[in-house]
Amino acid sequence: MQKRKDKINRKKYHSILVIAAIAIVVLLDAGMILMPDHTSSDMENRTLQTFPKLTFSTLVSGKFESEFETYIADQFPFRNKWITLESTVSRMMGKTESNDIFLAKGGYLIQNFHTPSDEQYASLLEGYKGIAKLTEGTDITLNAMIVPTAVNIYSKKLPFGAVKGDQKAFLTQLQSDLAASGINWIDLSEPFAACDKATQLYYRTDHHWTSDAALLAYQTYNKTLGLNDSTTYSKNILSDSFKGTLSASSGLRTSETDEIYAYLPDQATDYTVSLTAENTKSASVFDVQSLSTKSQYNVFFGGNHPEVVIDSASESKKVLMVFKDSYANCFVPFLIPDYARIIMIDPRYYTEDISETIQSNGVTDILFLYNANTAAEDHSLYQLTAE
Repeated sequence: MQKRKDKINRKKYHSILVIAAIAIVVLLDAGMILMPDHTSSDMENRTLQTFPKLTFSTLVSGKFESEFETYIADQFPFRNKWITLESTVSRMMGKTESNDIFLAKGGYLIQNFHTPSDEQYASLLEGYKGIAKLTEGTDITLNAMIVPTAVNIYSKKLPFGAVKGDQKAFLTQLQSDLAASGINWIDLSEPFAACDKATQLYYRTDHHWTSDAALLAYQTYNKTLGLNDSTTYSKNILSDSFKGTLSASSGLRTSETDEIYAYLPDQATDYTVSLTAENTKSASVFDVQSLSTKSQYNVFFGGNHPEVVIDSASESKKVLMVFKDSYANCFVPFLIPDYARIIMIDPRYYTEDISETIQSNGVTDILFLYNANTAAEDHSLYQLTAE
């Protein structure tokens, strides 16, 4: 009699598990259908994949399938809660990596690097070649400054056994291939590796470089191009409560904070900042309102925009166009005294005719400024120049 009772109880238990599993699947599916798509993540400070466009071309090329997989991952119901839960379980199991982010020494969270496939690399390279082709027959100078990330420069801080992509090999190959297209390389790997250990080049909880690193990059930029480097600065703290995207997206070290600094020139140059798409103007590169949000790094220019135009009272007649990601936001302010106009283009959001923009602004110099991860993963520069 007892055995029969136990058998019935087991069947009930199994039935409950099956019903619960089905209910969870139904709820998640319903959530995917009913919940509106999010275009960005405040927690991770990045753009999220929305439902991809289905065409014959995207279907045949495999682009739709790839973007749809990203869409499912980005729009998964209660995604942030799952990330936090996953990181908590991982730490309990002694893991030192979560969501492609290493729990490193010295309080650092370090994002991994992934080497692009041959096909992906070829597409990335075509973007640079496309811009170079637009400048043929002109005197426009092209320079590239691809910033090595913490996984490269701070590799000794990585946990034992960490498996990372070969960023050094990627940068070496890219340097060689860009040279073949007439694009000069401004190397940061050597000065970053050789700088004083007391200099913090990267935030501990975020993937961005610090203003200290941006200043070192500016000094290297000037030295490489033979420009004046006599400006002196005062270092000012903007925030001591910055919690970066690596902490948010990994769920690790969520209670730790970083400091954000800005270097202000002792002799300032007057300038105006125009956000073209937003049709707004400002007399400052700083958006102090961002300091009261989760995305405090957006204090520089208010974040990323399709096009930012900076007109200065500089005695220079040169016009610089910068193809950039968010690393440029704390670097470009150093350049203001050196150019009459600086045009920042973020290819991820820019949809205008780039050839016309180059010509109409009388561009004399072009700078490609990306962190190595963006340079290896983002195809928007190619899409900007593809016919």
